Amino acid sequence: NRYHHHLGLNEWAGKSPPPAGATGLADFEIVVPDDAALRGIAERAHGSVTKGSLRLRDPDGHEVVIRVG
Repeated sequence: NRYHHHLGLNEWAGKSPPPAGATGLADFEIVVPDDAALRGIAERAHGSVTKGSLRLRDPDGHEVVIRVG
């Protein structure tokens, strides 16, 4: 109750995308509890929900997929 998680990642060390075939993080998914939460995130991120998910890119180009679970 009021417990939360922190997500820490090591990712590609650099501002450019990693070379083709490099090992590392390509994308990750976040699951939210309902459509209202997904729509709220889409609104704040200036994104749009398509086929039940929101797809964003972080500043280094990693895809973040947010969907209802």
